[in-house]
Amino acid sequence: QRSENKELNFLKKKIKHNEIFIDIGAYIGMYSLNLANLNSKYKKIKVISIEPNHISFKRLKENFDLLKINNKYIKNNYSLENIAITDRNGLSSIDISENYANSKIIKKKNNKNFLIKKKKLNDIILKHKITSIFCIKIDTEGFEYKILNNFFKNLKKNLFPKYLIVEHNNSIKYSATD
Repeated sequence: QRSENKELNFLKKKIKHNEIFIDIGAYIGMYSLNLANLNSKYKKIKVISIEPNHISFKRLKENFDLLKINNKYIKNNYSLENIAITDRNGLSSIDISENYANSKIIKKKNNKNFLIKKKKLNDIILKHKITSIFCIKIDTEGFEYKILNNFFKNLKKNLFPKYLIVEHNNSIKYSATD
């Protein structure tokens, strides 16, 4: 069992006014909510949370709605995306049969998965008109290399994130992704 406390405390100390945090594979928002809650009268932090699993995404949205009740400065400083980030745009099947936290893109469709829109990370950067990135946290159940390889090879240096947190799963069952 790993603890994200060290990473979260580090990010919370380092993030500054007007910086952007991108959470790929946000699940229910542990990283996103912690950083979004730093918004105040004197500090504006933009959080982009991306989660492909529609069930987890619904919970993520509910968690942000609850947080907005206690922190009015969050209101316009976050964006939620119910899509998968991959190395190409289109549609894919996503499998949630193991559990909601470990949903993954798969090659073959069956009755335990559903279709999801997928986009390249560069397209999200363009959509949100991002000019600099504080940190990207990525947890995509074995798809991290393909996403990051595509992202960095087509990226201007000014968009390289200051920090990158990669949660990588070496399990063989995640090697057969799309």
